[in-house]
Amino acid sequence: VGLSKKIMTSLEQVFFGAQCMVINKHVPSNGMYFIKKGLVHLMKEDGNVIRKLDANDSFAEGCLVEYWEKNPFLAQTASECELWTLKRSVFQQILVEFPRSRTLLKQINTKQNDEQYRRRASVHDALKAAERAKRNATRYIHPHSLFIQGWFGVILG
Repeated sequence: VGLSKKIMTSLEQVFFGAQCMVINKHVPSNGMYFIKKGLVHLMKEDGNVIRKLDANDSFAEGCLVEYWEKNPFLAQTASECELWTLKRSVFQQILVEFPRSRTLLKQINTKQNDEQYRRRASVHDALKAAERAKRNATRYIHPHSLFIQGWFGVILG
């Protein structure tokens, strides 16, 4: 079984009604979310929306590679949502089976933390960038959302 198949079969489908907290300020997130349907708002603790995400976007990928003592943002559904989640514990177990991927993701996460300016890229854009990188046979890191770019590069590589 390859890495991408292992990850895809490890995702869990979850549904949320409108105005539900996906990530709150009291419990640190323990997984990454992919939005299949619906609209999710990422907010500061004071409730100000900092980003609006919709289908094919993802969030909380950082908590897969590091434990969050406190969530850097809150996530609330703005409509009924179908999300797919990958739990940190499951992801860590997968990385044990694929040690090369673990090293690459640590390097990417370190690089991402060094960047001063990052912007969100949709999952669709990340897949396109990873496909371009594979065609060029070089390690490609898109300047937007480095972790997710690398993540999909590992999956498609």
